[in-house]
Amino acid sequence: MFDNSFSFLIHGNATDHNDGAAAYIEKFLSIIDNVVANGPAVLMPEFFPGLAVMPNIHPLIVHFPIAFLSAFFILDLVASVTKNENWRNAASALLYLGLIGVVAAVLAGFQAAETLPHGGDIHEIMERHEHYGLTVAFLTAFLAVWRFFSKSNLKGIASFIHLFIAGLIVLIMSLGADLGGLMVYGHGAGVKPMMNTSFQHDHDASQGHQH
Repeated sequence: MFDNSFSFLIHGNATDHNDGAAAYIEKFLSIIDNVVANGPAVLMPEFFPGLAVMPNIHPLIVHFPIAFLSAFFILDLVASVTKNENWRNAASALLYLGLIGVVAAVLAGFQAAETLPHGGDIHEIMERHEHYGLTVAFLTAFLAVWRFFSKSNLKGIASFIHLFIAGLIVLIMSLGADLGGLMVYGHGAGVKPMMNTSFQHDHDASQGHQH
């Protein structure tokens, strides 16, 4: 015998409407209605709630040059040791992507400095963070131009200097990232003050996972 109260369930039981697929379908339809009524902009807080409350996009963009330039240094080092030109070409592509990323991160950083309220210790840290970022941008641009025009002629002392500068970029970039973390986690730059100084979040009371 079939039950007339047929429902789709992801987990839970038939009486738990909030745990069923019907609840997710209902929410999806309400989002569609909201988009039709108010435009696509309302999707931002729905799908990117963190990005929607960011005062600037610098924290989002800065991860790209960190990833690209770090991967470039490692791959280029391996390519130099193994004399593998295919890996060196792949490293070149990462360097060019890293240059695009670091320029975007620097521009977003300038915008963040103008819009983010700061003073005292934060201003001093921000100035050093900015200098590190500009140094990384300059060295990356220099390396990318050298790379582009030298093609595969990076050998001997030229290859060593090239790798040394690449390693220096990663080091300075790491120091800049550390200062960025200090501004946010040490001084609360760009972060809304927490109402409570301590809290406990129970992920799964039945399994006792708490922190």
